[in-house]
Amino acid sequence: MSYTIFKRDYENLKMAKLRRKHPGMENEELMRYFGMGAKMNPPKSAAQFEALITEYVHMKGGISTKVSVMGRSVVKKTKVTDVVGRKNTIIDETYIPSTTKKGTSDLILSYKNHVLYTEVKFSKTDRQSEDQKKFEAHVVKSGSQYRIVKTLDDFCELWMKFTDWVNERELILKKYRYEKIQN
Repeated sequence: MSYTIFKRDYENLKMAKLRRKHPGMENEELMRYFGMGAKMNPPKSAAQFEALITEYVHMKGGISTKVSVMGRSVVKKTKVTDVVGRKNTIIDETYIPSTTKKGTSDLILSYKNHVLYTEVKFSKTDRQSEDQKKFEAHVVKSGSQYRIVKTLDDFCELWMKFTDWVNERELILKKYRYEKIQN
């Protein structure tokens, strides 16, 4: 699947989503009010790329989860009054580390009960860390699929192959169940 085919597919899916959300509106009205909302802009950052992948997978009937390995900072502010009567605020900041395993892929995609771990490397200098390589090895050893995508074309090709593979497996399983029922 090329970029132009992906873009057309994305925009058609987005318009269909808008039609479902606003069933009383005519196509001309939808284009006038939401036309730019249905247009796909090429991603300019890894975060935009991940958001585009996530939205596309959801519109195709799959599930996409963005995984964050970063911890978070919790700020506690306490107002105090000293003996002279001046009011001060004491700020206590605590860092809570993430419970997610280091090296976990950026996205976990699921389609018809099959999972695909996807690592996004957007810039030309972006490389896998040692933790990411260990996570990839663990995923592959467990029998799941792990892929790295660097461009939208990479994702288009990956998604097409993945969905074809899933659909083929589903057909084989249906055939097996049918034969089992017949016997």
